[in-house]
Amino acid sequence: MVGLRLVLALGFSFFTLSLAIPQPVDSVSSQSFSWKNCDTSNGIVNVQDIQISPDSPQAGKNLTVTIRGQVTSTVQEGAYATVSVKAGLVTYPSQKVDICQEARNSNLSIQCPVAPGTYTVVDTVSIPNNVPKGSYNAQINGYTADKASMFCVQATFDVSA
Repeated sequence: MVGLRLVLALGFSFFTLSLAIPQPVDSVSSQSFSWKNCDTSNGIVNVQDIQISPDSPQAGKNLTVTIRGQVTSTVQEGAYATVSVKAGLVTYPSQKVDICQEARNSNLSIQCPVAPGTYTVVDTVSIPNNVPKGSYNAQINGYTADKASMFCVQATFDVSA
C-alpha cells in the first residue's frame, strides 16, 4: 500500500501539474524517470513537459514535480483523475482523485476553475520511508466533471533506498 501512496502522490502531482500545460511532447526520459503523453483525444489539458527533482526519487526524501502545459478550455469543479499503478508484478487498484479538492488541499498556485492559458505548476511530495525500492509504472487519466477526457500521462520511475 505504501507504493500506492507514492504513486498517488506522484500521480496527483502529475495531474495537478498537468493543469498547467502547451503542445504535447511524445515523451521525455532520464536515467530513472520517463513519461509520455498518452492522450489520443486532444484533451483540454496538453502536457508539454514533466520534470522531477531529484532525478532519482528516494524513500524518505522529498520529490519536486514540475509540469508545464496548456489548458484549452476551463477546468471546472468536479474534474477528477484516475491513477493506476504497477510495481513489479503487483498491480494496485485504480484510485480516483478529485483534482480541484487535491489542488486546494495541497495549496497549489493553480485552483479551480482553471481558465484557458499556459501554466507551470510545481508541487513537492514527501516519499514515505517505507516505500519499497524498485521500478513503478503509473498511468494518470484526467476527466472533466462530464467525464470527457482531459489528458493522459504514463510515467515510469525508479525509487531507491
